[in-house]
Amino acid sequence: MFDKLIANIKNGFRVANATRKLVFSDKELFAYPIIAALISIVIAALVLGLIVAGYLAGTLARLTNAELALIVIVALVVLYFLAFYVTSFFTVAMLLAFREHAKGKRLSMGDALRRT
Repeated sequence: MFDKLIANIKNGFRVANATRKLVFSDKELFAYPIIAALISIVIAALVLGLIVAGYLAGTLARLTNAELALIVIVALVVLYFLAFYVTSFFTVAMLLAFREHAKGKRLSMGDALRRT
């Protein structure tokens, strides 16, 4: 039982090492998750900034706790879906570029994003 587990762990490290080498050989592949993370941070800052701005402007200060909680929950759900969409979009684009790179072809970031 442990032999199979150790073999799976070794195989996982082999795949991770091969992927790391491929990604570091083409720095453009490394940019996809970084850009997705930056866009998600910007979305989070905008959504949470709107909540803080509304509270500071006095608009949200007049609401009851239940109404304020509902607005915050809706804003967080919107934030979650936007961040999920952006992350998924860039992950698919990265996989397309990765697949083409593995075939020996070069796919630019713009082409990968257009194909997505």
